[in-house]
Amino acid sequence: MSEQQLWSHVKKSLQESLQGKLLLSVLNTATIETFFSQGQKHLTIKVPSSFHQNILKSHLENIQTQMKLCGASYKTINIEKAPCKTLPIPSVKAFYSSKPKTSSSQKPSSFFSNWTFSSFVQGPNNCFALSLAKSITLQPLKNNSNPLFIYGPSGMGKTHLLHAIGNALEKEKPHLKVCYLPAERFFNDCINHIRRNDMPAFRQKYRKNIHVLLLDDIQILGKGESIQEEFFHTFESLKQGNCQIVLASDQKPKDIKGLKERVRTRFAGGVIADIQSPDKDTKIAIIRDKARRRHLKLSSEIISCIANTPSCSIREIEGHLNKLKMFCELQSRPLSLSLAQELFSKETEKPSSPFSSFKTHPSSKNNVKTLQRGVCSLFNIKVSDLKSKSRSRLLVQARDLAIYVAREDLKLSLSEIGLVFGNRSHSTILNSLKKIKQQKDNDDLNKNLQKLRMFINKKVAFC
Repeated sequence: MSEQQLWSHVKKSLQESLQGKLLLSVLNTATIETFFSQGQKHLTIKVPSSFHQNILKSHLENIQTQMKLCGASYKTINIEKAPCKTLPIPSVKAFYSSKPKTSSSQKPSSFFSNWTFSSFVQGPNNCFALSLAKSITLQPLKNNSNPLFIYGPSGMGKTHLLHAIGNALEKEKPHLKVCYLPAERFFNDCINHIRRNDMPAFRQKYRKNIHVLLLDDIQILGKGESIQEEFFHTFESLKQGNCQIVLASDQKPKDIKGLKERVRTRFAGGVIADIQSPDKDTKIAIIRDKARRRHLKLSSEIISCIANTPSCSIREIEGHLNKLKMFCELQSRPLSLSLAQELFSKETEKPSSPFSSFKTHPSSKNNVKTLQRGVCSLFNIKVSDLKSKSRSRLLVQARDLAIYVAREDLKLSLSEIGLVFGNRSHSTILNSLKKIKQQKDNDDLNKNLQKLRMFINKKVAFC
């Protein structure tokens, strides 16, 4: 099978399994290139804009799965922006929905049709955010949660909620003008208008005649100071014009680095709702719903097998189901528990790297106490300090490192880690894990991590 035949097959499979018209149109604009480096084969998917790039990145795991099922093996699969004059690039207008629908010529929706409130699986981890999102659709111009700020780890359903709001308003209140866009598009559009010395046109576009603004991935706002200034005035103009604003981010306002205080306080002045990782019961409900939409008949045993994988992201769960379905179709194997166990038995394995976890005994009180004792000796602090609410730099570094080792080496659940480190929330634990992973190239951190692991495994004593 040639590379182009392979890509055609991948596009067709994704369209059938995910049923996304927008995804298919984005895939049709993409071109692929392969190259060899150090004896390894690599694949590059080239798309014409950041918008296309963001869409495909959100489905990268599904693309990788399809490639593997077709027998294609690549060391890496990258998605790069490479503008091409012959390919269509969506304009900002594609994100607007404002005109009443007519039976004769209906304009295609600018929102993902399958991302609605009915397809959003409610659980203890997201019920508050879901309730707030629904309330906005009932009284979009008279709502107390303005702005509504939804935050949580990637893949938890934040973008789904934004599209659900848009779909509901488009159906129930078609006279309203609803604008959805990723913050990066706002960012890039502002830069382009600054370069062209045409800011009045930019302000007209984003500040006039918008009733509901849905802005995704707002955390990138901290990367540009001049952009923040323009966003601040746009925010104020829309707020004064009684526009409902809904923001989604993977961080709390106070944790977004580089965010100006006056922008941060305005985000906090509305209602902040978090979406945490789903518990097992919610994961099972999500798997049942996603399987039904893919016409997969899964037994309770298979559902439980998938739910027991360590993945917390809904995108990862979707990837597991896509993998299961395509494996059955391409390999002509029946859907069974043994097949599910075969496919997902390796999900808990970690790649070998400086950050690979040591093989330790199952977590226990003694292991946790050993870990805490080791961290405290390494940083010359007390266990009580480690569990305290203090946010001093030294304590935060020690606490983050301990939380990472508790998760990766001792295999504690997020709730267990939160309990042993001073009753901390899921989002706090996830933030600590993320910070450590982002610093994996830091030599000092690696040295401390190695010392701590050696202490836990009783290979060195520095207490």
